[in-house]
Amino acid sequence: MDGVDLDGLDSVFFNFDLQRLAQRARFSSEFFPASWAATGAGETYLEFFQTDRDGSPKGVILVEMESLDAEE
Repeated sequence: MDGVDLDGLDSVFFNFDLQRLAQRARFSSEFFPASWAATGAGETYLEFFQTDRDGSPKGVILVEMESLDAEE
């Protein structure tokens, strides 16, 4: 999250109420800051989403937001 202007982000990114209902309504998806703690044990969202419920590894994607340009 280095270099991210948190004040410039839509407040919906910080609304985790009702299982992120506002995020799903706006973007048809959910967003989680990769470095934030996802579990009480301190596991980050990045770590959490790299395994399935059985503990088997699975893939995640990285979206470089700075490279997205609406004019391109």
